[in-house]
Amino acid sequence: MKTHSPHIQQYASLPISILVRILVIIAARPHVIPFAAELAGFLDKRGGRLRETVETVTMDTDNEEMKGLGALHLAAGNGKLEMCRHLVEGLLMDVDIVDSSGRTPLVNAIHGKSVDAVKYLLEHGANQDKVDRYGFSPLHVAAGLGCCEIVELLLARGAYTDPVTCCGTPLHIAATEGQDCTMKILLNHNADYNKMVNGMTPLYFAVNAASVKCVRLLVQPSILSATYTMTVNWTVQ
Repeated sequence: MKTHSPHIQQYASLPISILVRILVIIAARPHVIPFAAELAGFLDKRGGRLRETVETVTMDTDNEEMKGLGALHLAAGNGKLEMCRHLVEGLLMDVDIVDSSGRTPLVNAIHGKSVDAVKYLLEHGANQDKVDRYGFSPLHVAAGLGCCEIVELLLARGAYTDPVTCCGTPLHIAATEGQDCTMKILLNHNADYNKMVNGMTPLYFAVNAASVKCVRLLVQPSILSATYTMTVNWTVQ
């Protein structure tokens, strides 16, 4: 019979709800995978509605970016695949569970720029098009952060290229942030460079961001023939 380490044994008398909170907290730490995995295994043996309990426990903090994040969000955001595997395959957690802002673990993995975590979640059924409460899709986030490999992964899984939020499509977001690399990928996947959002096309945002590279991508001969309803006073040198 396996004997748990002294670190685990000192928590043995605590209620499951407290142990789960500890598990959620350490999911955000980068160097405690062995302890986290052992604690998760210990919780399994304690039984009960463990998955449901883990899913309901989230970060309670004044930090808006962290508020409401659960164990899978934190593990994915930190690229901790071993923890992700235990939560998804061991506890059968919902890969599309959302935080208080409607963000999924996939979005957290993108924010953490963890390509491996993104791959893992997509391979285990994560919805590549699920938007948060503000209408931002995973592709919006990846395009704005300049995560080229992740943009490719999302598109390979069939992500819609032109979802619209208040700030525009992923192409608008890439232009706003001056991310010419992700912009090029989106254009190669037939993103609508003429899409009007609040009366503005991606070209307007590229000009506003003073991104010469993005402007050049948007004023290629094939695009120059398009009709724009805006006037751009810009010289590309």
